Amino acid sequence: MALGKRLKKLREVKNMSQENLAQQMNVSRRAIYRWETNKNYPDMDNLIKLSKIYAITPDELVKEEQISQNQTAIDEEGEEFSLLPFIIGFIILLVEFFLIQVLC
Repeated sequence: MALGKRLKKLREVKNMSQENLAQQMNVSRRAIYRWETNKNYPDMDNLIKLSKIYAITPDELVKEEQISQNQTAIDEEGEEFSLLPFIIGFIILLVEFFLIQVLC
């Protein structure tokens, strides 16, 4: 789950409006909206304030986001490596083809 969706879900569980949360945090309602829609991210101070309001650690607040980003990086690396055997096989076939042409 993206950080913004998690922030929105946590706020809704606490039955808070964006305006109420914004007042508690000393930020604008627009800032809360931008965080919840992933258009911007809260800075470290605001992450700490959010974690206190939601009674979770800052690490718990962002940890799933980090796992998701790491998984994306692993998936992208996996795609690169899956092409490697195909490329090697293709090169071997080309070399064999040219060797057969030269020897015959």
